[in-house]
Amino acid sequence: NCRQKKIFNETTYIYIGIYNNKGEQVKNQLQLAQNGIAQGSIIIDSTFTSGTYFIKASTNWMRNFKKEHGFIQKILILDENYSENPITETSYDIQFLPEGGHCIANTKNQIGFKAIDQLGQGVVFKGKVYDEDHVELLSYESNAFGMGKFIFRPVSHKTYTTEITLNTGEVILKQLPKAEPEGISMLIDNSSDKEVILSFYTNSNTLEKIKEHNFKIAIHKDGDMKTLPFSFGKSTRKSLALDKEVLFQGVNTVTLIDSQGRPINERLFFNDTKLKTTPLFLSQLPKTNDSITLSLYQYDKQQFNLSISILPESTISYQPNHNIISAFLLQPYISGYIEAPQYYFYNTDTKKKEDLDLLLLTQGWNRYEWEDIFNNPPKKDYDFEQGITLKGSIIGNYSDADSLYLYSTKFYPAQFIPIDKNKSFTINNFLVAEFEDLKFSYVNKKMQFLKPNLTVSYDVYNSKDSISEDTLKPYYFQKAYGESVIENWNKNTSVNLDEVVITSRIKENKTKVGMESFEHSFKKNTKVFDEKAGLTYPDVISYIRINGYKVSQTFGQVVIQSRVPNSISGEQYPEPTIFLDDVQLQSFNVLYELPSSNIEKIYIDKRGLGQSMSGGSGGVIRIYMKENSVFDLKEASKASASYFVSEPTIGFTAQKTFYTPLYNSFESTLFKNYGVIDWIPQLELNQNISSQILIPDTKTKSIKLYIEGIADDGSLISEMKTLNIE
Repeated sequence: NCRQKKIFNETTYIYIGIYNNKGEQVKNQLQLAQNGIAQGSIIIDSTFTSGTYFIKASTNWMRNFKKEHGFIQKILILDENYSENPITETSYDIQFLPEGGHCIANTKNQIGFKAIDQLGQGVVFKGKVYDEDHVELLSYESNAFGMGKFIFRPVSHKTYTTEITLNTGEVILKQLPKAEPEGISMLIDNSSDKEVILSFYTNSNTLEKIKEHNFKIAIHKDGDMKTLPFSFGKSTRKSLALDKEVLFQGVNTVTLIDSQGRPINERLFFNDTKLKTTPLFLSQLPKTNDSITLSLYQYDKQQFNLSISILPESTISYQPNHNIISAFLLQPYISGYIEAPQYYFYNTDTKKKEDLDLLLLTQGWNRYEWEDIFNNPPKKDYDFEQGITLKGSIIGNYSDADSLYLYSTKFYPAQFIPIDKNKSFTINNFLVAEFEDLKFSYVNKKMQFLKPNLTVSYDVYNSKDSISEDTLKPYYFQKAYGESVIENWNKNTSVNLDEVVITSRIKENKTKVGMESFEHSFKKNTKVFDEKAGLTYPDVISYIRINGYKVSQTFGQVVIQSRVPNSISGEQYPEPTIFLDDVQLQSFNVLYELPSSNIEKIYIDKRGLGQSMSGGSGGVIRIYMKENSVFDLKEASKASASYFVSEPTIGFTAQKTFYTPLYNSFESTLFKNYGVIDWIPQLELNQNISSQILIPDTKTKSIKLYIEGIADDGSLISEMKTLNIE
């Protein structure tokens, strides 16, 4: 949520695409966002050649805006044929930018400056300013990113030259922007922790024309605005001090508006007064076999959702341009490429605050043009997506059909769908998985399942798009993963990172194990559902709850967890393994409001001992349906019509468990520079409850953990922790 800076729950569709260096889409998929969080993976297969690619994540709502939106990250895919293109020519872009947008003659101005090379990287330099008689007026120097500022009071009708000396010794002469004879200059002092001082200067010629005018200062962010009126009166200077506590968190835009309602000066500054950080505490627990157990802890009252990348300490592969703080609080408000945005939000001190203010002074032009805001405001043509629209019709004479039966899916329990007089139906906000097989039947008056002749269509946005050249241009300046050092690349020591599928064959038991056999063999451990229980509990979920499980069923979603944490597996509250008519359930949603009257037997073994194929630390539950049940899925499915969802932009891509690639050696340069020890895409971290992380032991002596996350109240975490493994 942009204004509240909290996790946003009003959209479920996240469009993910991979694009080549021309911005052309080469792969796409749809990810499901649940409670504002999505996770997934894309297979890098043989269709990818070595080179530069881009990943973009976006939503349907972002299509409302003229400018291209979405998260974009440049990546580099390497193989043994990769080679860097050496840069033989060096060029420089040196700019002098008056604060607020105007340099006014015969008054005080602050001039920001910035020098970058052909890669968009800052160039360190020193400079001097001379008048027309070559008299030195002032000197200045840049910071490490080629940025800086100086105070300048130009005289009308005079020209000024600056002599720039690069750190290479090269000298460049450049003329400063010509001062305007009339107008207003803006200076902002953001050095205080408690207040920001806004100062406006003009000259005597301008003052005669504007001294009776009423101006307005607008401080705005994300559609919210605070305004303050003022006038110059008889003075050529006007200063105001604003309490940072009443301003917005992060980037604030200050716009000076004249008496005609026209914006004439603008400047961005960063307010970190309300920026909250939460310290994390990391430690190693005793080793268990070939694994290492880490403990993560925090004292904040909020619950955090974290993503953790675990890499060798010597890694050069993890070089994202942004962390979660800079991506949330800085990037959306600035146009163009930002060099090293993470720098400003790691171990922030006075120097980094000054450097961030220089960035906003020299590059702080708003992403949105006032002309577009006034004349072409965005229209709400595209809404937040909660699912697709599923439409269908029965073809032929089905006079006795007044509804369709949709069998349980990955997201919904089995249910009846009403059809209209034209034998058609519509399901809004429908969730469906990629490659999912949807099955329909109709039920006649004799309660027989029959196979209908159906047409089914989906109303969904096709995300086959591209990224424009203008949007990609700043990202070409970014260093991609591993781009800074490409050395010791040996085909014989490389590792293929294609998908690995592990399968096992289970020896079939020729003797069918029936209900009596289970009841007899595991009588000591199992709780058996009987006729009395069927009358006592209205549905299956109620019965499971009373037998020791935490359960919930809302909006078709079913969650079942053990009430007892498992210290061995590290799971806080593990899920049980559930079988329905001897078929293991991958999703518990099929049990949603399933009435007990349809159940023959339920076996609950909370210990899971001896139950074939179980292995679940949350125990084992086996459910058997009555033979005459309307919900007899096995028999009914024989009379069903199936529709296969094959379009990636229609169905959600299934989440896959991350696996660590198989490296030939953990001592190789390849592993130390580019290897991955583990990735935990989603970890919930609660107050005063440590979360245990189990990672493989690669015999790496020192590891790095890159931790990014967000809390329920919008607090952000971005930390890099180094841990020496004992």
